[in-house]
Amino acid sequence: TVQFTYTTQGGETEATVSSDDDSANTSLTVTTPANFAVGDLTPETATVDVDKEFDVSATVENTGEASGEQTVELRLEPNGAAVQNQTVQLAGGANETVTFENVSVGTAGSYNHTVASDNDEATGSLTVNPLTGSDFQVTITDTNASTLPGETQEFTAEIENVGDQTGTQTVSFAVDGYNATDSAQFQLDPGESTVTTFSAATDANQPFGVYEAVVSSDDDTATARAQIDLERTIANETPAPGDTVTVTLTGVVGEAGNVGIVEEFSPAFNTTQVESFTVDGQQISGASTFTSSSDIITSADVPAGTLEITYEVTLSNNAQSGDVFTFTGTADDPGTDLNTDEPAGIQGDTQITVETGTVNSLAGAPVVA
Repeated sequence: TVQFTYTTQGGETEATVSSDDDSANTSLTVTTPANFAVGDLTPETATVDVDKEFDVSATVENTGEASGEQTVELRLEPNGAAVQNQTVQLAGGANETVTFENVSVGTAGSYNHTVASDNDEATGSLTVNPLTGSDFQVTITDTNASTLPGETQEFTAEIENVGDQTGTQTVSFAVDGYNATDSAQFQLDPGESTVTTFSAATDANQPFGVYEAVVSSDDDTATARAQIDLERTIANETPAPGDTVTVTLTGVVGEAGNVGIVEEFSPAFNTTQVESFTVDGQQISGASTFTSSSDIITSADVPAGTLEITYEVTLSNNAQSGDVFTFTGTADDPGTDLNTDEPAGIQGDTQITVETGTVNSLAGAPVVA
């Protein structure tokens, strides 16, 4: 018996053995071996943060005719270490998508990520960014910060960690010019946010005007308007037609300067008149005053102290029972104004209602109630 060895290229072939006297031949079908080609790498280019998980996939195709089994690896260059692997079995001509899940890299830098079989590989580029830490951004979302002295103001703030690491920070609160501060500590994961409310109990002698509330983290600061208003007291809220009603405005002036007051009335009164403009009981001379049936505008240079402005409004004799007169006003104090076109307001009593007066009978003849 004689044995011959011959390497074929695959497919159909014919083998012949011959001597000087004889020959024999046979037909052979040669099957090509398994060959695992790798392609369709996803992602081909990627940028991730340190320790951020991501997936890598590729298509593995057996371009041979014979079935085969191979270990397919995910490697990270520059050292080429295999970080994950999977065993893949494929019949001839078959393909399969291989996915490596939850891949992460603990060191920042530039890498190549490669999916490799015994026969082929596909390579992409990977950039791993360093972590920048936590970043607490703050926003004041709501407030009732327009009160009289001695009342509590509240400021609602949202704190969000827009950084890429969990962090713990103390968020502080203060109103410039108030005797009120607050703080709270928060731990937030990346992308996490929380809402909190800070309170400012104002002093009973807090000067009226506009202030600035500040909420701050280590990374960010948010501001909001806060204000203390003058208080309006109406001596008689249910006058009769033709009555004269005394109105008093009170508040504290924080520092010397020009104080401006505007009061508006709807509907208009018959007459209006400023009676006094005092600080700590002393009449202020040189006040500039304009009065009309629908408004009063008065201003003066004043010292610091307790302000009191008294004015009178007189109703028409033709006022009707049930008529409502509404008061709205603004107060500008130079000591706390933030150079804004929106001065503080005036709170307290806001309207008077005529309780007796001329009403019409069913027959249309006027009667006096």
